[in-house]
Amino acid sequence: MYQNIESDFYCISRLNATHSIGCQTNYGGNVGVVFVVENDDDLEWVLRKGKSAPYIPALYISHFTKDILLKLRDSGRISGAILLNRKQSARPEGGFSPDNTCPNYGFGLYTNKYANYAYCPANEWNPKNPATNLMYIDWRIPIYLLTDEASIRNLTKCFNDFNKPINGSERNWPLCAVQLNSRMNAAVNTPTCMRRNNLPFIPLSNPILFCDPISSYNIIATLFPTSDNVTVNNRSVIVVATRLDSFSLFVNKAMGAYSVITSVITLLSVAHTLAQNVAKLSKTDKNVLFAFFDGENWDYIGSSRTAYDMKRKNFKPIDHFTSNYRPAKLGLEHISHFIELSQIAPFESSNTLWIHRDPISNQYAYVNKTVTDLIQLIKKKSSNSIHVNKSDAQSPLPPASFQSFLKEDLNISGIVLSNYEKQYTNKYFNSFLDFENRTNNETIKFLANITSLVANTIISLVNDQEFDVKANETISFTFLWMANKKNKENGSCICSSCFLTEALSPAFLDDSVDWESTSYSTWTESVWRMSAARLFLKPSLTQESSTLFAGLVIFLLSFIIIYILRERLPLILQTNGDMIYENNVSFQNHISREIQHYDVSGTEVTFSNPNRKDIVTTQL
Repeated sequence: MYQNIESDFYCISRLNATHSIGCQTNYGGNVGVVFVVENDDDLEWVLRKGKSAPYIPALYISHFTKDILLKLRDSGRISGAILLNRKQSARPEGGFSPDNTCPNYGFGLYTNKYANYAYCPANEWNPKNPATNLMYIDWRIPIYLLTDEASIRNLTKCFNDFNKPINGSERNWPLCAVQLNSRMNAAVNTPTCMRRNNLPFIPLSNPILFCDPISSYNIIATLFPTSDNVTVNNRSVIVVATRLDSFSLFVNKAMGAYSVITSVITLLSVAHTLAQNVAKLSKTDKNVLFAFFDGENWDYIGSSRTAYDMKRKNFKPIDHFTSNYRPAKLGLEHISHFIELSQIAPFESSNTLWIHRDPISNQYAYVNKTVTDLIQLIKKKSSNSIHVNKSDAQSPLPPASFQSFLKEDLNISGIVLSNYEKQYTNKYFNSFLDFENRTNNETIKFLANITSLVANTIISLVNDQEFDVKANETISFTFLWMANKKNKENGSCICSSCFLTEALSPAFLDDSVDWESTSYSTWTESVWRMSAARLFLKPSLTQESSTLFAGLVIFLLSFIIIYILRERLPLILQTNGDMIYENNVSFQNHISREIQHYDVSGTEVTFSNPNRKDIVTTQL
């Protein structure tokens, strides 16, 4: 009897041009004996002492580290792993970030030509922690996360009742086991996977997909509406950007509260504040472009595609969503300032805002002057509640979308705003533990002050006359539903300059792509059909073998019995009143069974038996 447990959060397989990362199960799922690991003795049992391998250890966050998981995987004694994390569980004090210490290190501005400015790995942006690099290991086993109280209770009860050793002795069979099934179609790397996607298939069947490029949409909006028949002056557009995406080791469980959400909220608040005061702005040739880039954790997918399209004068909305909207075709030469918000919320009650600038582009006099003036303006607009500092002028930019634009054009002036100088203050960056359960009034007040700072800075850059605005700390947003043209139901018509663009890496736009190049992201995600996890009682190998042997014996005996019955059935079912058919004549046989011969001649039938003297003649 099977008992289903939570299976919503699990590790999946992803691939790039050289290798694959993540998790995988066998075709029918992976099965193992459950063992709850609460201390080092339990870990030793799974690694060496236990005699019921393969196990699927269920670990709490204190033992869910890269080193322990690698030991378990390399021991060959486990077929999967489960992380137990109750809602009231405390987060590790030492941090928990499965990302690299140098996020997107291989695809930023400082990869090849400017490698001498590379900040990693000499001094990592993302501090080392027990979970460092968990995301980028090819585990080859399934790893699941359980947060549901009922599922955790059922699993631990099953372990305690059937598996937990008594006085250091192994329990007798049956033992509690779990089956984890999240079969991934993809394997090897992105070139292999994409090639398999194009293999011919039987016309009567559905084509089999092995992987898809990691892709989504960028959200773009302008403060003033634009049109494709209006000329845009060079260096007249101020870009204010942030990223949309976060990730974690477990799919569907990427919270991103401090790493993403606070920056997104702030940028939305900036756009809202400027829109509320747009009537006060004088009509100039300046404009503001708000950009929310997606796929940034996977080697800057969204920003690299935007910079790629702008350079080639192909930056436009997706027709499927906004078929009638034709905004101006912006290029890189139109960007005057680039302001990026990156992890700006104070993580540990610090009200300091750091300004990062690129040392390479600032070697150009125009860029250096523009950036210097922008930094002075921000300091001028800052309030006493925010301490604005600038990082070392020779320090490179942190991982940021701005790097994608500088790779295409070093003449763009820009900065990155963050809550850190040399290392992230968020110890749970890109993990399922990057959350905030309570309403933090201090954080809300800080974000409102950042909103006012950025909005007033933009007003000074756009407007002929300066004036200051103050963001509302209690802003509430209304989400309006828009009806589809195809249905007749009532909806809301919204006039907006907002549109979507593709967040698909340029590497997948050309069939002749150079997979060895580090110019653009090559990340893909495996296709999978389902995810399931269930508990059951597993009998011993001896019992399973005996059951199999007994089944085979019964199977063979059934063939023998059926053969005998088929051969002997006519004799077993024969009666004294058998019908005899000959020459289309039928008659009832009332003669003794000893009659072995009969002759048909004319209208008479003669029966005889060589061993007897009697002869019977019947008139037909």
